[in-house]
Amino acid sequence: MIVNHRPSKSLQLAEKINPFGAVPLTPFRSISASIQAGAIAVLISVAGMPIAQSQDVAPKKIVDIPDSLFQVQDQDGFFWQLTGNGALTSGETQYLQSGMNLLVDNAVFAPGEALVRAPGEGVSKIDAVFTETRKDLVISRDVWIDTKRSGVRFFDSIKNTGANPVDVVVVLRTTYPFGWQSLHDTGGDLLSSDPVLRLDENDNGLTVHFSPAEGRHDTLFLTGTDAEGGEPALQASTNSRELTFQYNLSIKAGETASLYHWMMQRNLQSPASAAEVIPQFSQRNQLINPGVSSLQAVSVVNFPRSAFPDETAAPSRLRELLALNELMDQIGWHRRRTDAHWLGQTNQISGELSRTGSLTITGNEFGERVVPLAQIAAIRGNSGNEMKPFLYLRNGEVLTGDLAEAKFDWKVGESTKSLSIDEIQLLLLGTEVSDGAPPAKATHFVKFSSGVILAVDGSSSEPLDYTASWGAGQISLSDLVELGYISSPNPGFILRTGAGSVFNAFLPMESGSFKGLDGKTIEFPMVMLDAIWKTGATSLEVSARSGQWIEFAEIPKSIAPAGGFLLSGNTVLAGRFEDEMIAFNDGRASLSVATENIVSLTRPGRDAGSDPLRFEIVLKSGDRISGSPVSPLFGIALDGKAIEIPVAYLQSYRAAPGEAKAK
Repeated sequence: MIVNHRPSKSLQLAEKINPFGAVPLTPFRSISASIQAGAIAVLISVAGMPIAQSQDVAPKKIVDIPDSLFQVQDQDGFFWQLTGNGALTSGETQYLQSGMNLLVDNAVFAPGEALVRAPGEGVSKIDAVFTETRKDLVISRDVWIDTKRSGVRFFDSIKNTGANPVDVVVVLRTTYPFGWQSLHDTGGDLLSSDPVLRLDENDNGLTVHFSPAEGRHDTLFLTGTDAEGGEPALQASTNSRELTFQYNLSIKAGETASLYHWMMQRNLQSPASAAEVIPQFSQRNQLINPGVSSLQAVSVVNFPRSAFPDETAAPSRLRELLALNELMDQIGWHRRRTDAHWLGQTNQISGELSRTGSLTITGNEFGERVVPLAQIAAIRGNSGNEMKPFLYLRNGEVLTGDLAEAKFDWKVGESTKSLSIDEIQLLLLGTEVSDGAPPAKATHFVKFSSGVILAVDGSSSEPLDYTASWGAGQISLSDLVELGYISSPNPGFILRTGAGSVFNAFLPMESGSFKGLDGKTIEFPMVMLDAIWKTGATSLEVSARSGQWIEFAEIPKSIAPAGGFLLSGNTVLAGRFEDEMIAFNDGRASLSVATENIVSLTRPGRDAGSDPLRFEIVLKSGDRISGSPVSPLFGIALDGKAIEIPVAYLQSYRAAPGEAKAK
């Protein structure tokens, strides 16, 4: 039998906690499958992610900078157009006339060169660094468009290259084609204008609020505060269309002064809703992923140095804590080096949890385990509900089950209180260097539908049996990059192999097993299996695609094999032709082609009445021919066995570079 059903919470990678104490289950991102009846089922559309974060593309140097560089849309749907002097507009959308236009000593910033990473294939960070050289001054602007958080970071630096101290006036000007309704602090209160427009001592930004009746959204600025006068002087035009931040900087010879800001576009229900946006960029007086190094942060004048986390606060493998990071994204929180008790969106208490002692937890998947508190990154407690507690370990494992009675020494200020698991909502322990480092000998993580994640020794585990549309198969864990479950429109698993194949399959109903790190066998009902991934993975993205891939150029580079077959349903098989020759019909004539001489095989554009099975073939000689395969089936050599696929399902083929033979 094969597994074809799952419990309702089987796709959950992390559990979402709401501020009312309930813990609803949020399914992990799923993808659509199209399984057809017949000799072959059309399989899966999947956008796999690389196991290790790839190097970003190098920025392009531009000396003759055009007036406009590029336009990009962030995840909230707002457009940003980067101009040639580092300012922003809202592109084709009538909203921003000029955002954060930089003026130094009453002269508009006029960069002579720029290093630009525009949106495109392989670009994970969209940014640009502009530089202008003046007499005794070097001015630079670093603009980072963070599409994921839907905000733009500005890092402006002025270096005094002269022999004497200088006083510099820096103005950041934002203009709109229409007037705003009001200006507010990030708490939603109107900005004080007595005696002049200003931010209060505890304000770290402001909101430009427009009339919702006119269908216009708002702008948020994160400006920072500093006890030594680093806050900006605000000026607003009488027609409510121009807002400026002014800084008066005194810079010693050879030194640099920098300004750090964020700008966001948002549809706010009210100005007070800005308080829900700021935690994406700043929490507990520290910036989240500020995008500048600690060395650069030293020169910032409008934020205190303590606002920039040290590099050691973000361990190099922190992104490998997939389940915990998913949970952090869901609640909008960011772990720091300090501990915190998360009670809801509006209540978080900083403190310190004693690391002395250990916890004993018992679960169906792992039996009884004793876990030192020092090895735990987060604890999700009962907090008045009937769900079992979860322990998120620093090595990437997640344990849930029955917890032996335990008390947690929680210190807030000078007061220490003993907490039970029933009093804990979500206890987040500070980051440490060991976060994300998998256990020794671990090759894979296995996730079960209960939420348990265990590290296993894939090199010593038995191969995994599966049934694909072309028949039964087997794959060793050492060859498996990722396995994930989908429930809609048809249930089944997605397998992604190290060779580059991506396909849909079913797993046997019988019990499965993996080898634990202690050498013992972990047995489980196959119906409880939810996902498998290699250690070192920083993301497991499985998403639906709006269209069908018809050629290799459309496949994401992270999963496209060097050579192989693209089939209908976005199925990718990293194999070779099984047959030495393939016969093609071209009208009344027929010709046979040696498969070892085929470089690529693609479907041409279809016209009305054209043969849907006609292919264009490129040979190693450089010749191009076309024709329709005579046989309705063709063979693929895949993982040491031959499978037959209907020609109707073939979209494209390309030979691997340097491949000499077809078999």
